[in-house]
Amino acid sequence: MKKFFLFLFLINLQTISSQPLYQSEPTVRVRILNNTDTLKILFNDHWLMTSESISKQFLLEDGKAVFTIESNKIKLADSHGESFISDNELVLVSSNEDGTLTIKNIPFGVGWWWEGKEDRIYEGELHIYK
Repeated sequence: MKKFFLFLFLINLQTISSQPLYQSEPTVRVRILNNTDTLKILFNDHWLMTSESISKQFLLEDGKAVFTIESNKIKLADSHGESFISDNELVLVSSNEDGTLTIKNIPFGVGWWWEGKEDRIYEGELHIYK
């Protein structure tokens, strides 16, 4: 009797653990930086930046962009020396579903003995607020 019960338990465990946790990838919003006035981004794919007043395509060859907060506005300087200004928010979206970008010098462990900075790679939409 013990062996039969154990056998059924293992079958049920296999059935439960083989089911997918979710049908599609969930939407997750994470604050990456809170107190900084400069954000350096390297594009690892083609990206589109939009706001209420501007739209700009970033190609892989464009390399990088620097976002700063000046006079309570978001300013973008791209690798070609062009500058764009937005009042509220900028949104970066990859043209490829799996496209990535690298954000330089992200602080971690602030206030702890293991505090430092590192470059991080992200995919999905990136929202930049002032």
